[in-house]
Amino acid sequence: MKYLLDTNACIVSLKNQDSGIRKKLETISINKVVVFLVVKAELFSVAKKSLKVAENLVK
Repeated sequence: MKYLLDTNACIVSLKNQDSGIRKKLETISINKVVVFLVVKAELFSVAKKSLKVAENLVK
């Protein structure tokens, strides 16, 4: 089974280490997680607009 993450799911898992999404991701192989290029672009865009640009781009 593959897990397709949308932008909101990615943001929740990055911001909240105790989220159900984050906990599930920690139990599955990275090969089973899929993120579309559009989602990656949205995450970079949000990170660049944030107050902690360098910190958020590392995540």
